[in-house]
Amino acid sequence: MEIKLKKTEPWQATTIKHVGPYKEVGKLYEEIAKWLRQKQLKITGPPFGWFYDNPEEVPANRLRSEVGFPFKGEAKHVKTSITSSQTFHEPHEMISSFRTVLSV
Repeated sequence: MEIKLKKTEPWQATTIKHVGPYKEVGKLYEEIAKWLRQKQLKITGPPFGWFYDNPEEVPANRLRSEVGFPFKGEAKHVKTSITSSQTFHEPHEMISSFRTVLSV
């Protein structure tokens, strides 16, 4: 596998954190898409996710993940119990910003 780093324009994303079986995250993508539509925000790319634990080593009910969509539109930085939005300027900021969100 070849990994390439490419510079992009700043972008926003919203995510939902999840603890439980990874097979359950599909419904979370639907929930995020619904939330974005309700806020009249436009999805601008494919969904993405981070899966933090190895399911062969961690019980299914303790698996941690975070999934989301990039979007465009006027949105304030929002933190609720399940949803967060953030603007990213560089790839390394994306990783550190989401780690910050996870630690809140």
